[in-house]
Amino acid sequence: TNPSEDKVQRTMLCTWLTEVYLERFIYLEDSGRTAQISQKRRRLEERFELFLEEYCEALDKETTFQLLSSHGHANLMLRYASTIEDYERVVAHYIAKDEFDQALATLDTADFNKVKSLFYRF
Repeated sequence: TNPSEDKVQRTMLCTWLTEVYLERFIYLEDSGRTAQISQKRRRLEERFELFLEEYCEALDKETTFQLLSSHGHANLMLRYASTIEDYERVVAHYIAKDEFDQALATLDTADFNKVKSLFYRF
């Protein structure tokens, strides 16, 4: 196979795995609210975060954001945005939620060269 086909296949597989993770969250939510379920959810969230970090280059950014958003995972969406250095999305989210301290903390911790235009935008 040629490299472009490999890239497409990798993106498709990673997108499918993202959907599998998100479906697993739904399954756990439907299972109730026990301590054991909460622990499973935390472990799943940790594994999913590692997956997003490891395969962020293979995932289509907009598709991934759409999936995370449509499943109501704002925190995971923010972590993914930070991982791929989409600080504009992170800051816009915090400003929309009136969480200005979080927006400033994001700007403060990010590499200045990657966020300097955001100081003027917001």
